Amino acid sequence: NAYGLFFDTWVPRVEFTLVVSGGLCLGLVWGIPGVVLSLVIPKIFTIIFWKPFLLFRYGFEIPLKHYFESWLSGWLLLLLVFVSDGFVKKLLPTGNIVSWGSFFVCSMIIMAVGVSFTISWVFFLLPGSKLFRNRAYSLVCNIRRFL
Repeated sequence: NAYGLFFDTWVPRVEFTLVVSGGLCLGLVWGIPGVVLSLVIPKIFTIIFWKPFLLFRYGFEIPLKHYFESWLSGWLLLLLVFVSDGFVKKLLPTGNIVSWGSFFVCSMIIMAVGVSFTISWVFFLLPGSKLFRNRAYSLVCNIRRFL
């Protein structure tokens, strides 16, 4: 369902204008990185701010704060995973890596801890995970009917 939200046809024209003018201005100041930055800035504005505003305001007809709450909780969760992964890296004896085998073992430990932290925090902290847990629980409880 597209909700019939087709009245933002002006957005590509604004993006084009920002990319060209930003590319000229920032390209003169910073060169190629300035041109790349002029490509990224309008996309960030469009993807993070305009499209969610349009969808939540006119499509879902709910306040935009719900989008930003979930967006912020996702970034905080990512930060939490990075911080905890940094603590795990400090606990491992990474200074004693002298072979590919020890490198592989340390990498697997760091990856396992990072993945387990990520999955557990996503599973217990994000608001949408409650719906997933309830659905998984009901599927497991109702599987007896199919056996």
